[in-house]
Amino acid sequence: MKIRRAAIIIILFLYTIIPLTLSASNKPTIAVLRFENKSAFDRLDPFEIALPYMLISDLSKISGIQLVERDKIDKLMAETGLAEKDLMDPATMQKTGKALGADIIIIGSFVEQVESGMTVEDMSESDLTINVKVKKVTTGKIFKEIQVVGKSKEFFKLEKEIVQELIKVLNMSLTKDIRKQVDRISTRSLEAVLHFGRGEYLRSVNANLDFGSTYRQAASEKREQILLKAIKEFETCLYLDPQYVDAQYMMILTFRDLAGLFSNIRNKYNPKQAYKIEAFISQFPEDVRCKNISLELAWLYFCIGYGSVLDKEKSDGYYSKSIEQYKRHILKYDDKECNCIRRIVGVLFRKKDYQETVKWHKYLLEHYHKKQNLAKVESFYYIFYCYKKMKKYDKALETLNYMIKNRIRAQPYLYKNNPETCNFSNSDIFKLVKLKGDIYFDMGKYQKTVDEWLKIREEVTELGKSKKNFDNTYYHPFTIPIFWLDLANAYEKLNRREQVMECLEKSVSFPSSNDLTYSAYYRLGQLYEDQGDYKKALSKYKTFQKQVGTNEKVAERIFICKQRLEIIEDDKLANWLEFSPFGRDTENRFAKVSWSRGERGEWVNSIASYKHSIWIAFGGFSKTNTDGKYTSTGDWHTSLYSLNLNSMTEEFIGVPDKFRDNKNSLRIYDIAVDDKEIWLSCGKNGVLRYEHLLKKWTHFTKDNGLIFNTSHCIALSKKKVWCGLGGRGKGAIMAYDREKKKWLLYHHPIATAVGITALALDWNNIWVGNEKGIISYLNTQDSSWKIYSENKYSVIKDICVTEDAVWFACSFDGIKRYNKKEKQWETWDWDDPEVDYSLESKCISVNGNNVWVGENAGVYKLDTLSNRFNKVESRFFKQGNTTLSITACDKFVWFLLDAVNYPRRIMVYAKEGIKRSALKVNKLTSK
Repeated sequence: MKIRRAAIIIILFLYTIIPLTLSASNKPTIAVLRFENKSAFDRLDPFEIALPYMLISDLSKISGIQLVERDKIDKLMAETGLAEKDLMDPATMQKTGKALGADIIIIGSFVEQVESGMTVEDMSESDLTINVKVKKVTTGKIFKEIQVVGKSKEFFKLEKEIVQELIKVLNMSLTKDIRKQVDRISTRSLEAVLHFGRGEYLRSVNANLDFGSTYRQAASEKREQILLKAIKEFETCLYLDPQYVDAQYMMILTFRDLAGLFSNIRNKYNPKQAYKIEAFISQFPEDVRCKNISLELAWLYFCIGYGSVLDKEKSDGYYSKSIEQYKRHILKYDDKECNCIRRIVGVLFRKKDYQETVKWHKYLLEHYHKKQNLAKVESFYYIFYCYKKMKKYDKALETLNYMIKNRIRAQPYLYKNNPETCNFSNSDIFKLVKLKGDIYFDMGKYQKTVDEWLKIREEVTELGKSKKNFDNTYYHPFTIPIFWLDLANAYEKLNRREQVMECLEKSVSFPSSNDLTYSAYYRLGQLYEDQGDYKKALSKYKTFQKQVGTNEKVAERIFICKQRLEIIEDDKLANWLEFSPFGRDTENRFAKVSWSRGERGEWVNSIASYKHSIWIAFGGFSKTNTDGKYTSTGDWHTSLYSLNLNSMTEEFIGVPDKFRDNKNSLRIYDIAVDDKEIWLSCGKNGVLRYEHLLKKWTHFTKDNGLIFNTSHCIALSKKKVWCGLGGRGKGAIMAYDREKKKWLLYHHPIATAVGITALALDWNNIWVGNEKGIISYLNTQDSSWKIYSENKYSVIKDICVTEDAVWFACSFDGIKRYNKKEKQWETWDWDDPEVDYSLESKCISVNGNNVWVGENAGVYKLDTLSNRFNKVESRFFKQGNTTLSITACDKFVWFLLDAVNYPRRIMVYAKEGIKRSALKVNKLTSK
């Protein structure tokens, strides 16, 4: 206990190395921590949260007090890893107070005395004792203890007694109106309060839930479920007591939390939050919280209007409500006029009421934005842009000229002597000159456009040499590549082809990932082709194809250029190819170039091989025509694809949508195939079996044999189907008896105590790896287990069995090999000097003397003869950082890559090389 207490003190000390400043004013800052239920049972556990909230609610109405927000306490617990009872520990409380920026900490406990034989209905008559301790952070000593005693059903009276005592202790004098607000009882229903406490507990669980960036989507979905449960608790509160003001307010905050989870559900919860705010203001107009939530209501109206842009009438209606609410806020609450007007003009701009937007921004410039600041710059930009939208070009030019003349910009002009120090912001002089040219272009005055932009040509050229760029804010994406593109467009209008080509070349010379810049390559290809320079044209077309992807128009231009240059397609031996079953060329699945973005499989889930065939599971594709061809549609459908490398025939098998999870595709984690059946491991969706002859699907879950629905790996023997199940602290090995048609469970306290992540057949026996790095061996003859490794750190990601050895991909511990003849272990762990993070082994496959290892930084190959690791040439994996799966089939090795900023790809390695002409698909079949 002493060691734990010391650790807590150290953590809080580190948290407060940079001390937070206590209240700058004379107002005491108070933190109210959760109370502790010291009763013999848990009936009043929710009161641990509800009672402090009642105190906070009442104390917040006193202007002479500052309160530490509950969110700040939750954040401290999350960052230090401490529970609230640790924060209340006497040894750490002073550190806690400093970390929270509090002058005073209030803690407490309560005990309910229930007489023997008392029924549940009579428990409201039980005695309730509440003890409160008030402690000064500076001294670390308790300077006031408060105890109140009464009946449980009169909890609200006891809470008010505590508040009155705290007012005396803090030496606060209250006005008559404030006294009236503090004395107002929020609810008399103990059951309603307990439901309130449960709701608040769920909100705190949501605030502290974090799976990290890797599981962000899963965390958001989990949070939504938790917050919806909190909503139900608050709804029960209001059913028991419709006048429970705090429950009404917490409903508003919970809907705000829901709307903030992820962008695609904001439109679902913003209207509900707005409705709750409207009801709150209508029902409790004198509540001090109305001021803040009424301003939030104005913002919500704007958000709902912005989310309804496809319905102009609805959108404009909400924009109007937003404006009226902001105006009402100014009048009723005497808020700062400037901020509210800025928000009003923002809504007017979105509403496309440009005339009113100009009017209000001129009002702001006259009354508030007289000094040089970003708000002033923002107003001038709004005015300019509104004039441009209204096609009042003279007014727009007048605004720009005024800004240039009066140097209204956020950053200084280009420092010619030291361009590296330039940090251009949203109102730089370059942008103003560029915008003037844009106006002339819109007016059709192309020579004036060119003249204007030539004023900054030299500076932009110098800036380009240092590879500096502009930002993209304030309405106009003024980057260096786009500057040259626009100048090229102006020259094109003047029929000055030479200058057009010069500007386009400058545009593509600057690093950019903008699709507009990529289009410059195609335009250059056309111009060079018109000049008869087919070599340069071909180079530009190929670059465009590489950046954007292939399409019929580009492929046609490339073909024509090659014809002109008399280039004959070679058919040399190739070692590396990219594979796509969804390319337009149904005969050539082995692409010479990368797939286009529209042709790649967003969810290439897994790859497996059987005899002479390769099997691939795809998600995001659907059957779109009568011949059974599957194409990339973006729909959430799953399909299996196989290619027989002997006959070069392919097959598509669609997986029925009824097995998928809601709107998402069915994700296949592992595939096992034999002559009769296909078995699929489907993550949280259990296991699927497909019978070739019957064309029949069977779905296995907890309802018909499995003990867990989560399945990540699978393997087939003649008599049994082996499956690794579970995850996050639970797991098992199960086998499906193919003759008896029953699932069998294979127990082992170590090997199956956690999720099974990898398994592989060694004749009829099984090698098993799990998420804690334990390697086990199951003898299927006598069902006995043997533990070979128990490192408890690295996850066993993959297992590959050969005749004389077993290979293991061990996450951050490299790879292991077990020599079956000599019964010895060997480990390889290596670093890559080109990678600034730890390598993580994901998958492994053995092909002859080569051991292929998929890592989070590409693919590495171990030559077992020289015992050396080499990284596979990056040019074959330039888009793929992580290798998810490797499998060998015939003379090929197949790699499933998870590419950065790109969909997943499939690369194929032919050890002896192969001619592309030998890779033509003979026919297409589907099921």
